[in-house]
Amino acid sequence: MFINAPINAALELRDMEDDYSILPMPKWDEAQEEYITMADGNHNALAIPVTVQNLEAVGTITEALSAESYKIVFPAYYDVALKVKGTRDPESIKMLDRIVESSAFDFGYIYDGWKGFAVMLYSQLTSNSKNIESAYERYERSSLRWYNSLLEVFENYEG
Repeated sequence: MFINAPINAALELRDMEDDYSILPMPKWDEAQEEYITMADGNHNALAIPVTVQNLEAVGTITEALSAESYKIVFPAYYDVALKVKGTRDPESIKMLDRIVESSAFDFGYIYDGWKGFAVMLYSQLTSNSKNIESAYERYERSSLRWYNSLLEVFENYEG
């Protein structure tokens, strides 16, 4: 009856004969004022060869292309592909807007790298384990070491 999927799944459902609607993740309880939609940690990456002579120029061009892509490609994708082609009713368009407006980014999840607490929770939940506390204790040292190394990278970044 429900599928938990990224919003681009709407495009994959276009050929389905049955009707469907798009909904945000439900609120935790009545006390939660706003919807919160967590961004997935899945992303594309850009690799720059070690043979590049002018890293500053490559960085400047990459940043400019990314900014223009956000200005040009994202509106076309969101307003045309998702809203026009990926929905079947006005309510779903409103829900798409609500989902995008409520996006949140969880540093620990996005930068988990299969080495932090997110992977531990995922493995515990998918195995129906009732031993989350002992799993946390097993992962605690290595996960904290991983997150601390990431924080150090960000703290020392001179961009």
